[in-house]
Amino acid sequence: MWGDKTKRLRKQLGLTQKECAKITGHAQSSISGYEKSENSDLDYIVKLCKHANLPLWQFFAPDNLIIPANNGDNEKLYIKYNNLPGKLQKLALDCLAIIYEAYDHGRTGSSSHKNKNSR
Repeated sequence: MWGDKTKRLRKQLGLTQKECAKITGHAQSSISGYEKSENSDLDYIVKLCKHANLPLWQFFAPDNLIIPANNGDNEKLYIKYNNLPGKLQKLALDCLAIIYEAYDHGRTGSSSHKNKNSR
């Protein structure tokens, strides 16, 4: 999900993975992995969004969302996220994926979410 979005954004910017590596400080091989993965590295997403002048929340929003004016809270959110332990960072991204999927399911009436573990 996020890997596809990072790839689309990179291509919209007209960048190769190698060029993106120079801009973000992430290895080209890592970027390749991020783009093939369901999840991506948040630091990479933040740097890519910054380069694109795209608010971070907008990256995580559904593609068809009507977007209000930027409220300037991206940096605050990133700082809070960055202060979380690694496991909570992953949990936060997982929660965003679930929210996105729930929204998408409500919009389309279908879901690709597979319940891996019932809790």
